[in-house]
Amino acid sequence: MKKFLNILMNTVVLFIMSVAISHTASERSGMLACNPNDETQKPVIYAFDGKHLIKDNDPTTPYKYLSSISDQFDVYFTFVPTDDYKEKSARFNKAKSFVTNNYEAINKVLNDLAKICNSSVTTKNSCSLGYSFGAYHKFEDTYYSYEQFLEWQGKINGYLRNVLKLPMGEPWSTILKTKELIKSFVDEKFPYNLNDDFHHVKLTLDLENMRVIEQSSLRIEQWKTTEFENNTYECQSLGVTVPEIDTSESTTPIGEKNL
Repeated sequence: MKKFLNILMNTVVLFIMSVAISHTASERSGMLACNPNDETQKPVIYAFDGKHLIKDNDPTTPYKYLSSISDQFDVYFTFVPTDDYKEKSARFNKAKSFVTNNYEAINKVLNDLAKICNSSVTTKNSCSLGYSFGAYHKFEDTYYSYEQFLEWQGKINGYLRNVLKLPMGEPWSTILKTKELIKSFVDEKFPYNLNDDFHHVKLTLDLENMRVIEQSSLRIEQWKTTEFENNTYECQSLGVTVPEIDTSESTTPIGEKNL
């Protein structure tokens, strides 16, 4: 958690040009309805409880309270996933769901594939998840029909090829390594890079002038540059008491380990 907070605070330094007085929570909470100064942007609603904030009632991307500046400003921060990260994460989760729900069947196919790889009727070059196996019907003790095997073999290849780095090499060791990957994959979480996979977004609530300033940055590593964006919203209080915000549905590092 200490490492995470260090990264988070280092990011915020890019935005904060004055000295802030840090607190574990703000004493202020409420709900703001805000209109952007940029006409291309949509109106938004912010709800905050002093520890966390959510935008437009989206529980998947909560903001974390960072600090207060004098008695006027409350500062919140979040990570907003990039479109590329969302796509890769969705592909990973789809493959993981497939493996979890069909774990025994997948291992049965891999075991049968190992038999094919070791058979005298199969050449070494054709022993791969990427091939069809005409020799499969030679095994009368199989759990699947030949057609069913080809269907499952295609599903495994399709779901996992873009997620797991399936091993190459001798047939039997390849099957064993693939089985090990499948076993560990069930417990894996999708990896992320805080710099490249997320927009770093800071919100400054100016509660005296009823204004929200949104500032974001995204590191583009391949171009060795950082993109910045600023938006300002004019707001009014809805006079609503906001209960404690639940961060359990967060799909970002905010919410992990009670952050």
